[in-house]
Amino acid sequence: MPFIKLSLFYILCIAIFFTDLETYIIPNPLSYSLIGLGLVEGVIGHQLPDRMIAATLGFGIYYGIGKLAKVYYKKEAMGGGDLKLAAGIGALWGTQSVLLCLYLSFFVAAAVAIPLLLLKIKSRHDPMPFGPAIVIASLIAIHYGDPIIHWWL
Repeated sequence: MPFIKLSLFYILCIAIFFTDLETYIIPNPLSYSLIGLGLVEGVIGHQLPDRMIAATLGFGIYYGIGKLAKVYYKKEAMGGGDLKLAAGIGALWGTQSVLLCLYLSFFVAAAVAIPLLLLKIKSRHDPMPFGPAIVIASLIAIHYGDPIIHWWL
């Protein structure tokens, strides 16, 4: 199951990465596939409560950040696709991975956005897709999460 799980995750992440980069939209079927796969695996592995909590945390934390950003910027700052993607990552990989992914996604986004802003390729008012940052952060979290968490604590 780990090979199949990881393969499906990579396939979905590649589709999400490039679709969001090009269209600023994360299609619901892709995010729902992650959520469904994670919940099915949670049932099979007797980890359903953790997977449901992780999915709720992923969705809820980004939802809260999006609402705060909307108040501050007076416009939509985070789309629903980002929220559902975070829920899918939580459902598939669990609480520890989704929290690390949430944390790292802002560093990944900043690492891309700051040079684009400094080089005047993008302005502060231009939209930038956040899904690719979430995807990259999730890959870092699932492959290097344990050493990062041990270093961090």
